[in-house]
Amino acid sequence: MSGVTREIKLTRVANKLSDKQNYVAHIVQRYSLDYDAVLDEIIERGVLRITKPMLKMILEHTFETMIENTLKDGYSRRLGDYFILQMEVSGRFDSPADQFDDERHRLSLKLRPLKALKRKPGRDDVKVYNRNAGPKVSIDRIYSVSTPDKDTLVFGDDIVLEGENLYFLEDLAEISDSIAVGYYTQHRRGPMTMSSTGIMTGTVSDDGRRMVLPWEATVGQILDANKGRPDADPAQNPPVAVMVVLRSRGGISTAKQQLHRARAFFDTWKEKYPKYTFKDMSWDGL
Repeated sequence: MSGVTREIKLTRVANKLSDKQNYVAHIVQRYSLDYDAVLDEIIERGVLRITKPMLKMILEHTFETMIENTLKDGYSRRLGDYFILQMEVSGRFDSPADQFDDERHRLSLKLRPLKALKRKPGRDDVKVYNRNAGPKVSIDRIYSVSTPDKDTLVFGDDIVLEGENLYFLEDLAEISDSIAVGYYTQHRRGPMTMSSTGIMTGTVSDDGRRMVLPWEATVGQILDANKGRPDADPAQNPPVAVMVVLRSRGGISTAKQQLHRARAFFDTWKEKYPKYTFKDMSWDGL
């Protein structure tokens, strides 16, 4: 699966300036990684040549020093482009000359995010959906029909998508759903692609949880269209991966069309390069 999808819930808020109803969104079913899991992610990234205990000691020493010194002198402290640790005053004052009162006012520390913490998710990162706005469409798995227990693809086998509401609306003129398939190889920059609204007929299960993409109508069609070219010959240009881009309304013609991606390596590539990951690939062009 490409990226993750999180559900949002809309809550009505009061609007004193207008009769119009307004809503704010909250992400539901949040999952929080604990301290050890975060440290593991940092170590596994492989950039720092230090141990996990050393990393933990450096981080805690850094933040404890910032906190203690800010509490002592009240000065703000900036950590790169990530955040500023500063002191804030809360509580209501009755006049311009009103003094700070420990009974009514409070000093506290606050983190103010800077530009590094204001980055937005990219194309293949976190996306959100509102279940009330239509059926949730998701792709949870992609695999070959002959190897349902693996997360790699077998060259020549039909491709299976599993998820929710993978229904496909066709022949509806302006609102037809669509699917695109990108075939990635070793010695080519970007994928060979095909896009269609007609290959899906009869391939979605009744409950919308399983969609089968025929090999001959997808990657096979790509290879046929490029027949005779060295970069389309698997013997000369080894297969690496496939990415599927699905645009679907979940079977409801009035619902908003959702976009979801799924990608997987071929088993032959992963056997040869077991440490190769999605981050090592350039997925541009689809």
